[in-house]
Amino acid sequence: MKKQIFKSEEEFAEIIVKWLKKNGWEVYQEVQVNKYSGSIADIVALKNGKYWIIECKLNFGFKVMAQADNWKNFANYVSIAVPYTKKVLFKIKLCKLLNIGILTVNYNNWALDKSISERWQIEEDLKASEQELKYKNLISQLTERHKTFAKAGNNYGKRITPFKLTVEKLINYVKENNGALLKDAVKKIDHHYSTNNGAKTSLAEMINRDIIKRLYLDRKKEGNRVYLKENKK
Repeated sequence: MKKQIFKSEEEFAEIIVKWLKKNGWEVYQEVQVNKYSGSIADIVALKNGKYWIIECKLNFGFKVMAQADNWKNFANYVSIAVPYTKKVLFKIKLCKLLNIGILTVNYNNWALDKSISERWQIEEDLKASEQELKYKNLISQLTERHKTFAKAGNNYGKRITPFKLTVEKLINYVKENNGALLKDAVKKIDHHYSTNNGAKTSLAEMINRDIIKRLYLDRKKEGNRVYLKENKK
């Protein structure tokens, strides 16, 4: 075995994602814990009704262990994934006490005749025991978009956020109801705001500041009607 230096956590996490998919897991990436704010899980995998959160880091340190520990009760299994390195028995012992699994990735020089994805050897050095999924905040946020929108471990902040999902729903509603009252649109869509009034005020501001670029408000007509810019005459 030869130690492989990874260019980024995104590159490293992609190997884990491919391995999970190959083994029958549905994979969601960069998932935020709740609608309003909170931590973001690198990978949430689903198979046979069981959820597995995996935090990917290039260094097997206490930071990634602490991140994984914070996810306990948010999934049935919690693990960390790190490049292969010399085993540190104390850290392995600590992960076992915390019920955190350990995945290690190494480059297999003997598999040069195989595809790139098969050249990586992934070992589950420590398997986490199944635990009760007590908090469903994270799981309830999963969407099909989380599978492809952003890559796990990316360092440029790309991810599906509750605000982005709200904006997509608003735009889709306006496509079907161009010129609708904003207050009616807010009532019809599933948004991340705590109240409809709060949603209406915030979304109106975001549209007026051109943060929501595809929409505009017409205040000359009764009560803030919202339109698609491409239909603007």
